[in-house]
Amino acid sequence: MNSPVRWQTGIYADAAGSVYFEGFHGLVQYDGKVWTTLTKDNSKLPSDRVMGIFVDSRKRLWVGTDKGTVRFDGAVVEDFQGTDNPLKQAAITKGYEDKDGTLWFALYEKKNPVNAMAKLSKDGVWTVINTENAMIPNNSVQDFVVDEVRQVLWLSVHNVGLCRFDGKTWGTFTPENSKVPSTVVEDLALDAGGRLWCATFAGLLRIDPAE
Repeated sequence: MNSPVRWQTGIYADAAGSVYFEGFHGLVQYDGKVWTTLTKDNSKLPSDRVMGIFVDSRKRLWVGTDKGTVRFDGAVVEDFQGTDNPLKQAAITKGYEDKDGTLWFALYEKKNPVNAMAKLSKDGVWTVINTENAMIPNNSVQDFVVDEVRQVLWLSVHNVGLCRFDGKTWGTFTPENSKVPSTVVEDLALDAGGRLWCATFAGLLRIDPAE
């Protein structure tokens, strides 16, 4: 396959079947037929270092870079710089849309991150999750999973392990107090049976809610 893809750091596939590649050379999209490359020179990307990609149910493309987040909605591009919301100083690294239409984002901020995650409700209200309003050790979130069936939020927190919120209580799981094998949990995935799979620096961990 002849493609413009160079050194990439992540891959995202949307519901329409397009595949997006993130890295240090802009955003590359493949729709099954055509390759498209977006850079700071040919688009309104603020930087070529792309850190996160998400397409919501309204087909809006959210792109997190090391110089902020932009949202492409057809020909309309929002850079959030003139607004007072969590994306003004942060890059999204992952997005998720739940059954109610709420958008969940993991955030990255270069220095002294103040927010770990942000949620955008269907009616446009932003809510943040951070060390000030949640019992999490720090605001550096590697990945997250929303278990809508059990109404549980899982976070992988950098240099800590896992955090879990069931709507009432927060719990933190580290190599010292649980079977989490490493303080570095890179990726999380939830399977159809509700089992949480965790890729860590010390191997693979599976958490079964039935156990």
